Amino acid sequence: MEQKDIANIIENIDAMESAVRSASSMIYHSTPLTSYKDGIQLDIRDCLGVVCPATGRNALVNGSTGLAKTHLAIAVMAGLFGSDYAILQIDPSLEQEKFFDIDGKALQEGRLSDAIKDTPYITAPGVIYDETNRAPQAMLNILQGHLNNQAITPSGGKPRKCGISVDGKGQYQFKIGTCNEGKQYDEGTFAMDPAFRRRFPFEAPVNLFAPTETDREIRQKAGRTGTGLYVPETEGCLVSVLDVFKNLGLVETDLVAREFIAYLGRMNQCLKSPFGTKDEAGFNIERCSGCHARGLAGEQNFCGNAYALPDATQMDLEVIAKGFALVRAHHKAAETGKMPSSVSVGLEDVIQAFPFVAATKMGIDPAWLGKYFKSGEPIEAAKAVCVNIEQRIKKKLLKASALMAKPDYTSDELAMMKSYCSEDPWAFGLRECGAKPLLPVVYKGLR
Repeated sequence: MEQKDIANIIENIDAMESAVRSASSMIYHSTPLTSYKDGIQLDIRDCLGVVCPATGRNALVNGSTGLAKTHLAIAVMAGLFGSDYAILQIDPSLEQEKFFDIDGKALQEGRLSDAIKDTPYITAPGVIYDETNRAPQAMLNILQGHLNNQAITPSGGKPRKCGISVDGKGQYQFKIGTCNEGKQYDEGTFAMDPAFRRRFPFEAPVNLFAPTETDREIRQKAGRTGTGLYVPETEGCLVSVLDVFKNLGLVETDLVAREFIAYLGRMNQCLKSPFGTKDEAGFNIERCSGCHARGLAGEQNFCGNAYALPDATQMDLEVIAKGFALVRAHHKAAETGKMPSSVSVGLEDVIQAFPFVAATKMGIDPAWLGKYFKSGEPIEAAKAVCVNIEQRIKKKLLKASALMAKPDYTSDELAMMKSYCSEDPWAFGLRECGAKPLLPVVYKGLR
């Protein structure tokens, strides 16, 4: 990335962060969600207000009632888009017609297609899904399509594209979902469908981040003055948001970070499975007995109780890590007064992003979670998985990523890679380094 591109992106990140922090000044969530080794910290406004909208990835804010989740989402949307956002209040009566209005005059004249008008849920650059786990099952397919920025087709009308068209990038519409989760909220809510949940790549469980003293002071001030959690009117910074979104591809991921993500995608590989995978129907935890990979996975045995990230989630992790890298670079520039000479996704960016992307998407066994982690929270287990993997493979990863950049290997290098694979079933693809490598089917045709 050229220096002028870096400066342009960092300045747009600064515009986004300034706008969101101004709009959310009365919102009391200042506890750091994550901390880098060099001391740089990101809070929930960095993540919801910069990382997610800059990368075009939807976010889910969950936790108990009374934590200002909806106010936080409103403040973020106001900072980013001014008044050009919509709030979709979700309840069991929600129907597809909610996304459209009817023009009575056009309807009377028999112009049915013209009579169906788009609402801001279709046209706005930002939408809040309030109380996502109250979505009726019959609406899930439509909501999933909307979350993916796919077209929605009204009865008797033409397909309507969601959000704003961005050259070379498709449609842009950023969504924040709020969700009250826990046994006390079972009445009137539904267990969130995993496929529906995956449409929110980033999750922030606000219950787990205790308020700071500053947060308490803001709450008390709001109570004394009666102003509540006031969100001021703003013009937004849509131009900056879309500019970062369009240029996100300029941020590269280094080889070590990329291989770490690939490693996470191999967590289903199993040395004791007839098919080499934990995805087979007959897999159970008893098969882990006597397997050396169990020892590699720590006393908690992550290998038998957590699964590989789906391919889509791996891609989301890399993209969201780009957002982390940009915010990190922005904070560093603000701290030093100098623009960075380069910006790329490193291993630490992936590690910082991982728990918020992967915690609910790793197929973690609830019984195992409750047994080994006092909080019973998936994010604690995800952090432990990440730390365990980093400690176990970091040195090998540095060597392996350098090898993987080569077009071919010497016999010694190939032997070393096979050795890594035999020691750790997730280290490399079993197909590439197994004793009997699987070759892709080549279709030649008759001519």
